[in-house]
Amino acid sequence: MTYSIDSRTINTGDIYIPVRGQNFDGHQFITDVLYKGASQVLDVDLLQYAKYYRENKISATIIGVTGSAGKTTVKDMLYEVLKSRYRVYKTLENQNNEIGVPLTLLNAPMDVDFIIIEMAMRKRGEIKQLTQIAQPDHVLITNIGSTHIEFLKTKRNIALAKAEIFNFKKNTEKKHTCVINKTTNYSDLVASIARKNGFQVTLINEIDILKSNIQLIVNLAETLGIPENISRPILTSFTHQSAHRQEIVKIGKATIIDDTYNANPESMKYAINKLILDFPEKNHGVILGEMKELGVKESQEHQQLIEDVISNPSIHFAIFYGSTYKKFEKTHHKCYYFQREADIISQLGKINTDNSAILVKGSRSLHMETIISSMKTHYAN
Repeated sequence: MTYSIDSRTINTGDIYIPVRGQNFDGHQFITDVLYKGASQVLDVDLLQYAKYYRENKISATIIGVTGSAGKTTVKDMLYEVLKSRYRVYKTLENQNNEIGVPLTLLNAPMDVDFIIIEMAMRKRGEIKQLTQIAQPDHVLITNIGSTHIEFLKTKRNIALAKAEIFNFKKNTEKKHTCVINKTTNYSDLVASIARKNGFQVTLINEIDILKSNIQLIVNLAETLGIPENISRPILTSFTHQSAHRQEIVKIGKATIIDDTYNANPESMKYAINKLILDFPEKNHGVILGEMKELGVKESQEHQQLIEDVISNPSIHFAIFYGSTYKKFEKTHHKCYYFQREADIISQLGKINTDNSAILVKGSRSLHMETIISSMKTHYAN
């Protein structure tokens, strides 16, 4: 039995919750879902029902994961560690909003020990809404970066928005813990808010983003009864599972890292560092799309990324995709700047990529997975 708000996915025995959106009304499809075999139509407010369900039906320990970058990666890594000893359920793919969080809680098997909830936001108040529903026992914050700074204006505001994850009525019989990297922006502010809201805070100290994600999970896992000698080997051999997030694709004689789900300055740095670390014997190439929702930081962050790539001796070639990069084009023998996908494919045909590992990454609105599809077609011919 599955709870669903999508009439197209209903199977026999499922429970359908009709929700209203800006451009649709789920009530219009009640007849369809009953015809498909839905066992029940539950005409309730999804968020309020999920909150009730969390408080009255779920005995599992809830772990909330948020941050400006790396949420899905850390969620999946934590899942791999915890399932070595416990029964665990997690947010599927990136279902981390006001629809995904309630459905994750409702669809978690009743016999699991842990539920890992990924929680995202674009503006103030959204995490607060999610945490009122999920009420996490433990919290892991990956970092505070520039994502959605266009809407929130400052990193301090982003930190305050993320810190809303601590703002819910606690069960005083439970222990609440949080792990934060003290090197991230406004970590002291976030830690202070966590403590004021009844959380015990563990601070790690790690500048490297790759190592930080591992250390955050190692610390939390120890709190949950899994020692480092078990968690660390699992984390160091981790292969990403979610679509368009560090997916490995073989095209011709090249290895493509499909990280096209989304991008921001922090995740770009993470992905480039991981590319070099994971494929030390290969030539490294990057195809980097524009980063959206950076507001007044847009020019600065794109220029900085170009500089970082040029100064990185491990990167053999770089293709920058989009008009923002084109505005700040800096001539260099390994850099190319294009605004059309066809030009990218053409340029790749002029580069020897036989022993290359190539990262493809950009903001979601660019749909850069189509570049990978075009690469497959090109090499097939």
